[in-house]
Amino acid sequence: MTKTTTTESVLASFNKNDAEVILSHDISIWIDQYDDIFSDFDPRHYRERNISDDFLYELKRICQENAGLVKTLKLLVPENIRNLQDEAIISRRLHEEFKKQYNAAFLDARAARRRGLIFILFAACLMTGASALASLKSSFFLLRAVLVILEPGGWFLMWTGFDQLISTTKKRLPDLEFFRKMYKSKLSFVSIESKPGSPAKGSA
Repeated sequence: MTKTTTTESVLASFNKNDAEVILSHDISIWIDQYDDIFSDFDPRHYRERNISDDFLYELKRICQENAGLVKTLKLLVPENIRNLQDEAIISRRLHEEFKKQYNAAFLDARAARRRGLIFILFAACLMTGASALASLKSSFFLLRAVLVILEPGGWFLMWTGFDQLISTTKKRLPDLEFFRKMYKSKLSFVSIESKPGSPAKGSA
């Protein structure tokens, strides 16, 4: 079970002519033990173990609530269980997973855009062919049958292409942005003496 808090800080603009102010924030997550980061169903060592879905869900929730980059992911750990060797392995494992998931989301989004463009191109070809046949104004049955097939087929591929290009790609953007933020962030372990009160799970 994890508890989370966030703090925000304002970074200076890159140059005097740049009016944009970029916000960064730290994410702090309370864990009772290192195993809270990993899947309960995976018995492997930390360097290979799958990351917990609950842990990733909590990180996503906090990132969505706070604009800007994630400067540091702080894992608050009871001081009496800290192990610097394990923490080095866990830190490396998390960054590897974040980068892996970012690359997968990036390739998935790019493939969706590519499929969309291909569908739109084929649709344009079909609709061009349909227009050419329609201009002939032929009464030949076979040509009219081909026209009936090409025209709706072209419209179907056109809308499917735009759906892949816009809607499907847009659905992948949250994961793409989340994992980009996380793999570029720093990670640190912070000692805590004892658990404070019991705030609601996932409080910010």
